Amino acid sequence: RRHPQKAPDTPLRAFAQLRAQLSRPVVLRLVGEGPAHADLRALAADLGITDAVDFAGPHDDVAHQLDRADTFVLPSRVEGLSNALLEAMANGLPVVVSDIPGNRTVIEDGRNGLVAPVDDPPRLAYALERLLSDVGLRERLGRAGRRTIEQTYALDTVAAQYVKLYSSVTDGAQRRAAVGGRHRR
Repeated sequence: RRHPQKAPDTPLRAFAQLRAQLSRPVVLRLVGEGPAHADLRALAADLGITDAVDFAGPHDDVAHQLDRADTFVLPSRVEGLSNALLEAMANGLPVVVSDIPGNRTVIEDGRNGLVAPVDDPPRLAYALERLLSDVGLRERLGRAGRRTIEQTYALDTVAAQYVKLYSSVTDGAQRRAAVGGRHRR
């Protein structure tokens, strides 16, 4: 969503800096729509980067959008556990996220993604430059992110955790009922 809480202006500002640092052309793709759309287009024009920003509208085919990307950025000011982040990681994309609790639940800086301070375009640009300039880092973080999803957030993993939880709850209730029944006699 192009909404102020998602901080879509931050990657635009970071991208303007990044573009000047890189020796190759790069494109920033903003997927989605929302109330900040017109402001973001105006900001891109002010920053002189409209030719390198793809304002992709909403897309139903998330997998296709992720397949087209080299990195994924989630610069939110406020966020819970982001499905978009989990989808990007499941797709093997290296990620850069803002340093907020919802993102830090999933990302350990330098292990399975990179973390940048909230509303800090220079630090976000630096993180993106690291990923775009270092194929090995990009691949390592992408693989680690995918492993994180498989080990912690994949459907069968979560389902197994729920089964274990429910079993422990019902086993405990059965033990308490059995102990309570013996005491009533």
